[in-house]
Amino acid sequence: MKTAIVTGASRGIGAAVCRNLRTKGIRVIGVARSEDALRKLCMEKIGSGPMEYVVGDITDPKTVETAVALATKDGNLEMLILNAAILTPMSKIDVTKIEEFQRAYDVNVFCNLVWIQAALPALRAATKGTIVYVTSGASDIGVGGLAAYGSSKAAMNSVMRVLAEEEPEVISLTVNPGPTGTKMWNEFLDLAPTTMDAAQMSQYAKMGKDDVNKPEDVAESFVRLALSAPKTKSGSIIAWDESWIQSL
Repeated sequence: MKTAIVTGASRGIGAAVCRNLRTKGIRVIGVARSEDALRKLCMEKIGSGPMEYVVGDITDPKTVETAVALATKDGNLEMLILNAAILTPMSKIDVTKIEEFQRAYDVNVFCNLVWIQAALPALRAATKGTIVYVTSGASDIGVGGLAAYGSSKAAMNSVMRVLAEEEPEVISLTVNPGPTGTKMWNEFLDLAPTTMDAAQMSQYAKMGKDDVNKPEDVAESFVRLALSAPKTKSGSIIAWDESWIQSL
């Protein structure tokens, strides 16, 4: 059975991706720290795709090892969806502790490299091995307070472009979900007034519930890409709502 690993699976986009994959008959291994949320997600009766989970910190090599072993034991690992990330520290550069920058890079960059290295043998052997990395618009614009988050996302964008060159048999996709109604988005809005000037803040403050994307809609595009994106798109940075995705 085709199997996907999804990091940050307990809520938001990650949980929506897990649900969508299951409706398409894909076996899902969800990874997050919240066992209660993962258990509830697994118990949902959605489609024919079974779901299992691994509870742990995504930066812990044991979590990675356990998830990849589980994914390859009873199925073919064909998809790795790197969704987990942290927004913090959301503070100005001059007052942010270097240790806080390092923690952001541990979660948003270095552990993703560990996941990729661990999954690559199975993805190379898969019929159509695919890695989907969830990026952010903050990776290529200057947003006050997001030096750690934005630069770490930009670093992974580069990693994915290089990976596409080095691993031509594995499809490496970087997808931008845009502003999406998740807990992280609410966290961003709560902290933004302390790090942005009034003009920049006004762009985000006026955005209501109807102005941000729904996790379920974003997840549908992510899953379409994970299942059907052509090799010609490998190494690309893709907006979740590009029209061609709907034809996959």
